[in-house]
Amino acid sequence: MLVRLIVAIAVTAISLCARGETSDKPLPCVGQVCLGMTLDDVAKLDLTPVTAGRLSFNSEFPNAVGIDSTGTRIKFMVSVIDRQAISQLQKKLRTICSLNIAWLAYTKASDGRRIQIALYPRLVDGKSQIAVVEIRRTIPKITTAAQKKEYDEQLREKYGDLYDSHMGGPGLPVKKVQVQIQRDFNYENVITLSMPSDVYSTANKEQLMGQAGCTEKLKVD
Repeated sequence: MLVRLIVAIAVTAISLCARGETSDKPLPCVGQVCLGMTLDDVAKLDLTPVTAGRLSFNSEFPNAVGIDSTGTRIKFMVSVIDRQAISQLQKKLRTICSLNIAWLAYTKASDGRRIQIALYPRLVDGKSQIAVVEIRRTIPKITTAAQKKEYDEQLREKYGDLYDSHMGGPGLPVKKVQVQIQRDFNYENVITLSMPSDVYSTANKEQLMGQAGCTEKLKVD
């Protein structure tokens, strides 16, 4: 009974929703966080405030390129975002040209455990749009086969054929929308919801950089 209670707590808030869907099927969610959510959607969540690495338009070590509200090509640094950082980005940034790494945001699940949200841009109707591409929800550590079986049963009931019962790890290629239990870098267990990893492909990056004003003008003199 205790194992079932723990599993139930972890998946109670997990549901399917239609925000940001890219096909006829709605994209999966954890609580209020859904794959495909836009930056505007994420700004409405109860995000954990951050300080280090949040946002700097004057960094010596930029990791992103964009076009600001005046049409000027700019380089900036951002890795972890909260509602304040999102507000600054929405005011300052008009177009996203390039990101070296996905932006991360954090919120909490119904049991107080961490939910990590990863966002990355792609072109939508010819314009760059940053959206949620991965959600990682920390769960109690799985120590027995019985626990894993109960998670498998309940997650398969929630997600159907989106759920892959093989225990995975971070950083592996994903070919389709997928839900999986993984071991995180710090050996925590997480329920991971992922968009196809082609969002990080060279083709997508080239499309983003192909937007007007994203590349520096060639000067031969």
